[in-house]
Amino acid sequence: MKRLARNKNFWFMLAGDACLSASAYVLAYLIRFEGSIPTDQMALMMESLPWVMTLKMAAYAWFGLYRGMWRYTGLIDLQNVLKAASSATALIVLGILILRRFEGYSRSVFILDWVLTVFLIGGVRVTIRVLMAGDPRSFLRQAWSRHRSWGY
Repeated sequence: MKRLARNKNFWFMLAGDACLSASAYVLAYLIRFEGSIPTDQMALMMESLPWVMTLKMAAYAWFGLYRGMWRYTGLIDLQNVLKAASSATALIVLGILILRRFEGYSRSVFILDWVLTVFLIGGVRVTIRVLMAGDPRSFLRQAWSRHRSWGY
């Protein structure tokens, strides 16, 4: 981890993931309340946002999302994104259940947040992989040739 902290790309990836994770959480509230978040829900969102961000960033680190370079993203990395997002969401829901008994919180926000987190965090990594490959079709050809070699 010390070696990562000295790498400027690590800080860029960390800041990007933090922005995407916060955006996913806020977007989940906006989608749930159709663009107009009630004042009481806004207060709950702002109160829980630091805890949500802390748990998400810890889950990303725990599942190794910062070990490799995004240009080499593969299915294992996407599985790790799924694991990290699922674990973080489960811990967030469990924490709110234990501490607040979900009083005032909309449960659908956490489902939307999970979907948006997986889409944004995974999507950025795949997009960078495709763009760094040069020709996007070569990425698809390579994936298809691996798929055919498995005998399907």
